[in-house]
Amino acid sequence: MASDPDYKANQRDAQKVWRDANPDYYKEYRKKNDAYTKKNRTRQADRNKNRRVHLQNQAPNLIAKMDALIVQLTVMT
Repeated sequence: MASDPDYKANQRDAQKVWRDANPDYYKEYRKKNDAYTKKNRTRQADRNKNRRVHLQNQAPNLIAKMDALIVQLTVMT
């Protein structure tokens, strides 16, 4: 069912209608559930940190420099 394009389109449209009808839902939810919000932010910060550490171990030079790689193109006719 989830692989059906019509089903996906219908779900997307229904979710948009709900979001448009309830624009402040998530803002209000976070206000009412302060402990959950703090816990979620802490956990997300941990995931971000772990991701940065993992990426640094994989590729230490993650920042691309404009002149780091010079490619020579040869036109063939």
